[in-house]
Amino acid sequence: MRYDGRQSDLPIVDHVSSVRFDYFGAGGEPIDWRRFADGPWVPDAVSADRFDADLLAVRKVRVTLRIGSARMMLRAPLTDQEFAMDVSPRNLNLP
Repeated sequence: MRYDGRQSDLPIVDHVSSVRFDYFGAGGEPIDWRRFADGPWVPDAVSADRFDADLLAVRKVRVTLRIGSARMMLRAPLTDQEFAMDVSPRNLNLP
């Protein structure tokens, strides 16, 4: 969504039928998303700028979008397209 803070609240992408996030560690191995529970906290649980230590294990996130056809109104056959992109957190210095 795109929101300018007062007037517009517009979708950036239409006809998204699914979104999937896959997480990968330093060796390129997949990380099970169920691992991401609250805590332990860094630097500690009472710090105002704390974050979950599990985030330190993530080296890459793969975002997969499945986009449906906009031709539903024309009764044309539906053709979904799938797009995937890999994103690395900006604070990591990857080789």
